[in-house]
Amino acid sequence: MAKTSLQHPTLASVLGGQQQCIEWVEWAKQFVLDFAINELEKALQALAEKVGQEKVRQVYRKRLAEEVRNAPVRWTTALDVTSGQEVKMPKNDQLLRLIFEILCLGRLALFADKMTLLTQKGGEPEAEVWLAGHKCMVEIKRYDDPVMRREAGKMWSRSITDPRPKGISVPSENLPAYVHLRDKLEDVPKKFKATSESVNLVLVYWSSWTEVSLSFVPALYGERFMKVPFHPLEFALPQPNELGEEGLFAKEEWRLVSGVASLWAMGFPLFEPRELRWEGVLFPNPKALVPVPQEVTVKLGVALGLFTIGMIRLPFTTEEAEALYDCYVRPLEGKFWGRLAAVNKEGQVLVGDDEVELAQKAVERFGKGNFILFRIGTKAVGKI
Repeated sequence: MAKTSLQHPTLASVLGGQQQCIEWVEWAKQFVLDFAINELEKALQALAEKVGQEKVRQVYRKRLAEEVRNAPVRWTTALDVTSGQEVKMPKNDQLLRLIFEILCLGRLALFADKMTLLTQKGGEPEAEVWLAGHKCMVEIKRYDDPVMRREAGKMWSRSITDPRPKGISVPSENLPAYVHLRDKLEDVPKKFKATSESVNLVLVYWSSWTEVSLSFVPALYGERFMKVPFHPLEFALPQPNELGEEGLFAKEEWRLVSGVASLWAMGFPLFEPRELRWEGVLFPNPKALVPVPQEVTVKLGVALGLFTIGMIRLPFTTEEAEALYDCYVRPLEGKFWGRLAAVNKEGQVLVGDDEVELAQKAVERFGKGNFILFRIGTKAVGKI
């Protein structure tokens, strides 16, 4: 039992001691995999090194203890037809939500110039993070399409008002995915203060299946920008006067929000190697008081694998870009996952970590406009 605590020294410190950590881990194992707890330890350690262990204790000790204590044991089973084994997993994911928040902030801590965890009193966001010399206020939300959720074997449902058919209340599972997301994010601007300095970011993570073209694009920009199939490389960022009234970015109070990211990580995989692979899409707000600076998008790309839409124009078709990635970059994933690769049409590849530096070297080597800059493992294009 002592081994459990020694494996998670930072978690033990946050929870108040070795015995508390042992008990917490044993309880948590009912709801999450050992791998999730190990990743939680890494994230807490990264946060403690950046903001101090006492601050991490102040923000997360009570919340971690309460989420384990209050989480009801509700299980769902699935039969793996390949192995013939029955898999039993917890339905309640409240603890998983909190763990994901900490994992996300821990990842940002690794790349931040400096950072402050906020207590969220008075409706504050989760953290103040300095990236590439810019102050970023970070709010983390969770999005689950109610159609995908089940509680105690029944459809999770609530009645909300869809602003399109005025005044008509319908069960949420009968509404489009973007209505759920729009409803989830409606009050987010209240957490941010109007300032000419702060880059206000909302990171939305999701655990059930979602599709950015069916949820994030229409929720943020308006229904008419929804396109299936959706190709992020070909999506043109709408101008402020083009935004539909139903899009959140069209609302005046949403000028406080610089951008919203759809964030995903390969969540606690059962197969080897066990690692978190971050990726997502950052949607800039065309009407933002403080737009997201390019250097901040680069940092977010490195930290969380975020590809920023509307920031690039390609001299390649989507099919050509995908073919270049599959042929010349995919073989590099095992050794260079998460790094950047500049590729020209002849298949010559340069690998680096700094987008600006790599782009400059690629221009010198290949010529301007003759290459694509990929993030290895995500197909995210950063710059040409």
